[in-house]
Amino acid sequence: MWSRFWIVLVLSVLSILGTRYMATSSPYAYENWSYGGVGVAAMLGVLLLSVVLAALLPARLHKPSSLALWFVAVVAVIPTVVSSLTYVRLDVEIRAYASGLALLGYIVLFLVVRHGPMLRLPKGPIETNRAMVRWSAILGVVFLVFCFASIGFNTSGLSFVDVYVRRSEYALNVTGLTVYVVQWAILVVAPLVVIVGCQFRRGSLVVLGLAIGLVVFSVSGQKYAAVTLVSSFAFWLITRRDNAANRQEPRIPLVGLFFVLLLGIPWLVLYFSGNDSLFYLITRRVLVSPGRLSVEYAYYFWEGNSPGLLAPIHSLLNGSGDSLSVTIGDFIDPTVSMNANSSFLSYGLVTGGLFGVLLYSLLVGMLFILADGIAATRPVGVMVPFLGITMGVLAETFLHTSLLTHGVVFALLLGWLIPVATADGGMEDEESAQGSAFSELPSTG
Repeated sequence: MWSRFWIVLVLSVLSILGTRYMATSSPYAYENWSYGGVGVAAMLGVLLLSVVLAALLPARLHKPSSLALWFVAVVAVIPTVVSSLTYVRLDVEIRAYASGLALLGYIVLFLVVRHGPMLRLPKGPIETNRAMVRWSAILGVVFLVFCFASIGFNTSGLSFVDVYVRRSEYALNVTGLTVYVVQWAILVVAPLVVIVGCQFRRGSLVVLGLAIGLVVFSVSGQKYAAVTLVSSFAFWLITRRDNAANRQEPRIPLVGLFFVLLLGIPWLVLYFSGNDSLFYLITRRVLVSPGRLSVEYAYYFWEGNSPGLLAPIHSLLNGSGDSLSVTIGDFIDPTVSMNANSSFLSYGLVTGGLFGVLLYSLLVGMLFILADGIAATRPVGVMVPFLGITMGVLAETFLHTSLLTHGVVFALLLGWLIPVATADGGMEDEESAQGSAFSELPSTG
């Protein structure tokens, strides 16, 4: 538990440093950050946060929900609590309300996953591990060809320079079904292809997954096109280590260490070189901005602007998509065009307050249980990183948006339908001997 305490504490400090940097750097003055410093109350709040999350975060990745819980903690809970302690533009009651509900929602999510029913779904197609490789390759090629044919390839777009310009142009020029397919390609298909390639030692599949990511990133400028693929390999490697034959609980959670490195290295680059490009694209996006948005969502609700719990149904029926995120973006700063997308916790808060947070935490917990049920009869080395990453998307966007646009439903269907062997299908794969993701369930504490 103590190792998780220190990991959460380090991530909280990185979030505080990021908030301070955004508030005191002149290039970002237009964002109107209000940093109130770190006093005794803020320090105690961070320590309390570290203790609570250390008690709840899984020690190792043994099922998809283990990874997804880390995503929610890092992307949704830690930034919200830190912003509530340091973002002084809003009254303390509003900030306390936001952080309190974020922690409560996470606790409810943890309890649902930990004590909810274990689903035993009907087994999908049972063939051989070679069939899994073959169908992953076919899927990857189909999506790569579609992406290349529909959005093309921008040879000058393989850098992080002017990514927001490319994103604006992409949003204007790409519409309809293409938007969904491209999202599924980078958030679902590419990670699956890379992970299957790693699991069964097929370098061609890894290259295929990287190719999908390069095509999408070169045109759309979506940062997660690069980060998702790096994370896919990292989480596969961590899952492999966490579920090795000895099955001993690691003294330091490798998944937590990965988040510290991913979010800390950009800060070190900024500190020693003065270049804030990586910080702005990664650390700010994960540990800083989500917290501010969550607090602003609480303020929007506090001012009596809640659209109600039926908002997702209304938006779907009216074809208005994510209009709420645009509305709240205008509410935060009407001078800047902002799509203020936030986590399912923020969406639950803004649509229903306490009841909304509890409801959405329950719904997301049920999705996590469904993902665990699918993984129960499939190779842990593939399903934990694949479905864990997909479920982790819920930490940074609305639930109803994630189900279709970000491919959560598609990933769940794919995880169940893709052919796989229940035992070694003739390929040399030491992971096959580990069985399913639930052959042994360690404590998440």
